[in-house]
Amino acid sequence: KTVGKRGEIYDMSGNLLVGNMPCVTLIIDPTHVKTQEKRQKMAAALARYLGKDAAELEAKLSPVRPKLNAARKPVYNQDGTPVMVPVRYAILAKHIPLDKAKKLRETMNKQGFKEIQYQYDTMRHYPKSGLLANILGLTQGDSASNAVAVFGVEKFYNDQIAPSGGR
Repeated sequence: KTVGKRGEIYDMSGNLLVGNMPCVTLIIDPTHVKTQEKRQKMAAALARYLGKDAAELEAKLSPVRPKLNAARKPVYNQDGTPVMVPVRYAILAKHIPLDKAKKLRETMNKQGFKEIQYQYDTMRHYPKSGLLANILGLTQGDSASNAVAVFGVEKFYNDQIAPSGGR
């Protein structure tokens, strides 16, 4: 099943007030990055390019994480060590503009970091910036295709502009 993109909002004169902008989400299977040294180098390179914290990115590249219970607290073995589970999917960054993502892919490939995957997506775009924010409202969600209207015109017309399932 495919999901369409969220509808756009125009004013009476046909000017775009809210639209969808193509972007890229960086994802990775951390188990494919085989050494700690490579994880550190990859995190440092991504941090430089994206303006993010290298330690935070390195943590996302960890191939294991502590198992959490329903209360989101770590589960421990009888010897007091945390139960570790493999991490097969991690989001490194969201909403990267296409031109920046293209340059990033070239840079990462040249440095030998081919494990990163570039997932194409859309994000909500407000061409008039914050000018009409209180009226237009906003959405929450990872992308325009799974956005949930919170208030304003976005919420009022949600049934008409929410993406529908496809084939």
